[in-house]
Amino acid sequence: MSDDEGKAVAKSLARGKESGISFGVELAKEGLNLIVPGSGLAFEAVKALVKHGKQYYEDRTASRIEDFHQKLLAGAPEAIQQIADQDFSVDDYVLLLSHAVQDEEEEKVEIYAKLFKALQKKLLPAAFKLHILKSSRQLIRSDFDLMREIHIAATYSFKDEGDRERQVAERTVSSEPMKNLSLQNLVHLGYLYEKNRDASPQPTEILKTVVHAIYEGDELRPEAIGKEVWIGQIFLGSFNLAACSGLLSRTTHYLEKHNIQTVMAEPKGHAGITIGMSSLLVVFLDEGSQAKGEEFLKDNYTYHTKTVKVYLPGSSRMAITEGRTFTFEEINEESIKAFADYLHQEFQSSMH
Repeated sequence: MSDDEGKAVAKSLARGKESGISFGVELAKEGLNLIVPGSGLAFEAVKALVKHGKQYYEDRTASRIEDFHQKLLAGAPEAIQQIADQDFSVDDYVLLLSHAVQDEEEEKVEIYAKLFKALQKKLLPAAFKLHILKSSRQLIRSDFDLMREIHIAATYSFKDEGDRERQVAERTVSSEPMKNLSLQNLVHLGYLYEKNRDASPQPTEILKTVVHAIYEGDELRPEAIGKEVWIGQIFLGSFNLAACSGLLSRTTHYLEKHNIQTVMAEPKGHAGITIGMSSLLVVFLDEGSQAKGEEFLKDNYTYHTKTVKVYLPGSSRMAITEGRTFTFEEINEESIKAFADYLHQEFQSSMH
């Protein structure tokens, strides 16, 4: 592109970014009027506007094509080299490039560039490829972000929601007119599956494919949509729950700040499955229930590697103390917080 052509593009683009223009103002810049008094349209003015319109279109096309390739070649040098060396289908290239030029949303140019990269990396299965390429033109930019959010909701249990089915329903059923239109379009295009009218639409394999083609790494983590997840679970076990309820409740409060979920129950019978799913089994030994707690630990030695014994005021330490232990000299907010920090450290160790 020559300097003059570059200046013309820049001038037209600058005009295009203005909040609003008028034919009259644009013609005035060239010393022309749209209407000749008493004679109707001015021929020279019409010619000038036709030229002006063509320039806008050409400049916009040139800008979109340039933007497409800039986004295509963004990234680390090795990634750029991989794109340069990889073969591609001319038909796919032309289709996505024409989408980038014709789309009403400038923000979607990046989407088309990422889809092209996904094609080169063979991330789009043959069964879905043509449908994804063609349907991408029928989606708006926010639809892709909505699909990402739905996918993340179907993959992780959020700290403040928890039930994945409910999480998906919260995002696939809406009374908001514009969001509802987007959801209906996603169902129509096969990105969401509506089994029946009573069930909320669910994400399909096509949705999962396009989301992983466009987003990667941290973009697919709950934090990317402002959500936190439970990183694990600790079983807080006591044979005297009534006496320990305050301690267990405050311990839970502090552990939740570390995104660690807790279960508070007597460690017996039906609790076995829950204990098995927990990273740590914490057994509270107080004066009234210590004998029962020690008997449980003896009978369930298989839990030894995940057990933390907690001695409360009034209890006596076992003659032979093995494994992890924590002793409360007195129970107050400071000691409970220190205990929760200790459990957090033990939890992290158990995860490695």
